[in-house]
Amino acid sequence: MSSQLEDPASPAPSPITTIDGSSYTAAAQAAVGTCATVCLGGTFDHLHAGHKVLLTVAGLWAHTRVYCGVTTPALLAKKAHVGVMQSYDERAMAVTRLLSIVRRSVGAEIVAIDDGFGPTITLPDLEALTVSEETRAGADAINAERARRGYKPLAIHAVSLVVPEGRAAVNKLSSTLIRSYIAGGMKDVSLFGLNDPEVV
Repeated sequence: MSSQLEDPASPAPSPITTIDGSSYTAAAQAAVGTCATVCLGGTFDHLHAGHKVLLTVAGLWAHTRVYCGVTTPALLAKKAHVGVMQSYDERAMAVTRLLSIVRRSVGAEIVAIDDGFGPTITLPDLEALTVSEETRAGADAINAERARRGYKPLAIHAVSLVVPEGRAAVNKLSSTLIRSYIAGGMKDVSLFGLNDPEVV
């Protein structure tokens, strides 16, 4: 279910519009191009359908620029199956390609991040933040820190998680799941729609 986007009036809790990751909802359509600058962040390892929905929502919401934080290796040492994780450059390039397809008229800036905030607390004029449902708490922490610095709060879109089709035992599609398949010797991971920005 989706609710109408509200302009945040206080740093916590943040008003959140939930966008259904499985369909192009009315709330998502109404939000197209309504914010000048939108930010999001993540590991974006083995770019999959969940990443693509998140990046697409951010790209459509913005009408000027998307700032996308991509985590550096320093933050990833304790991740499961880190040995099959893509390099920072590979992950950043996949994000760049996807955003260039979503809306060519919107600029994209990829930012290396080594904490949970990235550019969200260094850009006072940033307007909006796109997150997944499981990182809503992080969105509130970001707005609390922005308030502490005297910055305006960010409007927030939370995107519902994507569940792999035909895999009832898996409650979400994730890079960790994909790496576990690769580390286990699975050669064909095409069912995850990996890396190709035109495949969801």
